[in-house]
Amino acid sequence: MTRIFQRIFSVVATLALAALLVPTSFAQETRGMIFGRVADQTGAVVPAAQVSVVSNDTNVTTRLATNSSGYYEAPLLLAGNYTVSVEAKGFKSVTHTGIVLAIGARQQVDMTLEVGTADQTVSVTASTTMIETDPLSNGYVIDSRSLHDLPVLNDNSTLLAKLAPGIQSNGGADGYTNPAFGYIGTSFSTGGNVGGNDFTIDGMPNNGNIRRVSAQPPVDAVGEFKVTTDNFDLSTGHTSGASFAVSTKSGTNDFHGSLSE
Repeated sequence: MTRIFQRIFSVVATLALAALLVPTSFAQETRGMIFGRVADQTGAVVPAAQVSVVSNDTNVTTRLATNSSGYYEAPLLLAGNYTVSVEAKGFKSVTHTGIVLAIGARQQVDMTLEVGTADQTVSVTASTTMIETDPLSNGYVIDSRSLHDLPVLNDNSTLLAKLAPGIQSNGGADGYTNPAFGYIGTSFSTGGNVGGNDFTIDGMPNNGNIRRVSAQPPVDAVGEFKVTTDNFDLSTGHTSGASFAVSTKSGTNDFHGSLSE
């Protein structure tokens, strides 16, 4: 009998340790990616080209090189405005500006090089909205311009989630006006109120009581956020309802603030 209990304890301990070691994906990644292929005017790929992905908002530069198939990939980028520059021996340098990366988006930016010298620069400006190439999830992004221009009651940016298709709300008016009960204003549901929701902030869990939001950052601190209602990919879990991913702003070199009543 003692040996049986020892075996049971050993099996339980092993399963518990395995559960701790298995990686989980309870949070939605708010960082995005810029990727693409570098080729010449004939369509031949250009390996070992030097690529610089620069954030116009923070001046942070990601430097990398294309592989043997001319492919480059800059992952884990914050949402914002970007410039991509490419240099390669025997070609003119190319600078692509006006790239807007949404929260958690995957933007493809292919570059075409012309024969010349590196001191010659070809500038390309994005004139149209670039298409997100990730078809897995159906999400609605509330960008920084919407957060700045649209009226937001009680400095609660999460209320703008009502603009997302398929989102229903049954939150009471008291939850909109009382800062102490801000979570009431985040009583959202999809598909007939089946299951709970998942809230994240910069990729970290932000779930409060009864599966509503825990911390409500002020509007000025929010860069943008994304509401995903269905077709979740592997970066999203912990919910059968909707996913609310918030990306906060980074700091600047200037003092600034705002006042609301």
